[in-house]
Amino acid sequence: MSQIVQQAEQHLTAELISIGNPDILYLRCFRTGARRELALSRTAQQLYLWSEPVWERANPTHQGMRKRRYAAEDPRIHTLEANAPRLYAGHAADYWQFPTLGDLQTFVAWYKAL
Repeated sequence: MSQIVQQAEQHLTAELISIGNPDILYLRCFRTGARRELALSRTAQQLYLWSEPVWERANPTHQGMRKRRYAAEDPRIHTLEANAPRLYAGHAADYWQFPTLGDLQTFVAWYKAL
């Protein structure tokens, strides 16, 4: 795990509710108090995050950081099924790449407040 991903995981662990199996190699999954799910990619060198579909409501600065909107029928990483089911197939999801830890932190603060 890269240092920036490790820092992001520590931040998310402090700010959100951990869900799923914390020992999974690929993802670490979280939930907000409002039950919105997030999943952090643990194996990438950069900050990649799955969220429920919120791109349209996000700050314009963050909108440019979304890499893809997955439609409900689009396949995605199987690990989401057991650990963050609201992000798995059958549900739409957004996939983000944040250039800095600060960008991820401001996005998570906003997402947490939804």
